[in-house]
Amino acid sequence: MTSALPASDAVDEHGYVPVISLAGAHDPQRREKVARYLGDALRRSGFYIVVDHDVPRYLFDRFYATALAFFRQPAAVKAAYGPVPGDLTRRGWTTRFRAAAGIGLETDEDAAEAWTMNPYDPTLGWRNLVDLQPGVRAGIVHPNRFPPTPGFRAVLPYFLAMESQILTLLALHATDLGLPIDYFARLCDQPLTNLAANYYPRQHQAPADDSSCLGPHTDLGIMTALMHSGQRGLQVIDQDHPDRWVPVPNVPGGIVVNAGDELVLVSGGRYRSAYHRVVCPDNEERVSVPVFMQPGPDRVITPACPPPLGESGYEPLDSWEFFTRRMGIMYEGAGH
Repeated sequence: MTSALPASDAVDEHGYVPVISLAGAHDPQRREKVARYLGDALRRSGFYIVVDHDVPRYLFDRFYATALAFFRQPAAVKAAYGPVPGDLTRRGWTTRFRAAAGIGLETDEDAAEAWTMNPYDPTLGWRNLVDLQPGVRAGIVHPNRFPPTPGFRAVLPYFLAMESQILTLLALHATDLGLPIDYFARLCDQPLTNLAANYYPRQHQAPADDSSCLGPHTDLGIMTALMHSGQRGLQVIDQDHPDRWVPVPNVPGGIVVNAGDELVLVSGGRYRSAYHRVVCPDNEERVSVPVFMQPGPDRVITPACPPPLGESGYEPLDSWEFFTRRMGIMYEGAGH
């Protein structure tokens, strides 16, 4: 991963983020070919877009509409659905969280609001809560902060469909890496998958050329996926030419996928976790709904593939400690 960022207005588009079809990926004769395409993308850019996937577009559209209705309400109304004390996962509504700070970058560019949820909610029954260590339980087992906005719980079927799709993709990456097909299913048993609805409000004046609404950052987990709304704004650093940003292709209904920092560890450095950012849309509201796959809080993450000889940075990683540390930095000083 590069340690320097390109100039904010250095943008170039040349097919760096590929669009890959999953059609026929269940066929053993095509499976290895698709797995290689996906793996090559994560080795090069850390990003790709999949089409012919299993997530119905209407699940996204339905939640997108109700999320927009929620975010358009006054801040005082939304604040009633902010995080509860003691919830280290910060579920609910927040504003001006600092994504870039999570990787040690100082920036004042993060202007997004967000509403987040995860499956460690005692009212859902989606996770085994009995075997959690007391300290973990205190920080993770809390109710999601669902507002009464009509239709808002449409987030739940979207969440489940996206989580399933990520596991399907990870099985293909296991094939690419020469691992057992269920390797990631076992690593991500009882996963701490997070969903974030990010809101970028309409700008009252034209954004500066060097501004962004979500500052440069990498994702901390195993894999991130979001359905493309058709709105532009997401950009990734070109790691072959690190002096420029590359816009993610506009593929409405496609699923944008990127490797997280923990997948770099598991792959022994074969995959990349790339810096990315969101530039402010000009006079247009934007909602994105990424889903972040993170191993369960009881997991220790280690390389499954041999890392480069003599290189540091591949030490075992405690999933819960890493998650809470990065989240604490990102949300330090955030609204609500």
